[in-house]
Amino acid sequence: MSTTNLASTLFFNTIPNFGMQPYHPHCDNYIVGATYQRDFIHFQGWAVAGEIGVADRFGHYSVCCSPLQATLTSSSVLTSGELWFGPAVRYDSFVLFKSLRIVPGFTAGFSLVTNLIGAEEGKVLFKPGNATFLGYLGFDVAFSLASLPEWELVIEEHHRSGAARFFGHLHEGYNANVVGLRYLF
Repeated sequence: MSTTNLASTLFFNTIPNFGMQPYHPHCDNYIVGATYQRDFIHFQGWAVAGEIGVADRFGHYSVCCSPLQATLTSSSVLTSGELWFGPAVRYDSFVLFKSLRIVPGFTAGFSLVTNLIGAEEGKVLFKPGNATFLGYLGFDVAFSLASLPEWELVIEEHHRSGAARFFGHLHEGYNANVVGLRYLF
């Protein structure tokens, strides 16, 4: 999981935080999850779907990246469950050299967590708010062979958003770059 903002996470924390106070990008907690996406509409290469996902966020960092408090770690692994859901849009008709499918997608919805860990807890301490219920944005791109379109390699930015303090009085929660496999059936 990334301790930086949405834009910096998108570029794997290789560029500055776009003017924000820098957070420490090396306080690594992790995320493992699964999603289910159901298509409802297909029209000229576009797909509109509904998505629901669950994840386990885990690691040793209980608090990090807050200018108000030192980084706190735990000797045991801390966990935090997450549930997200919302509508999704994909464009699945782009084929490169008649062999490689490239499918950009976007999901916007809501995210709920069981408890806060790491950078999210640090953000709540720095600017008091509540990160239990936030907006969710998922930006993804999937790659598959045209001969095997049902198996896709997916790269996604998983973003819990406060939508400029609209949700939970926060700018954002945790972000993560995730990689996974998607099977279309």
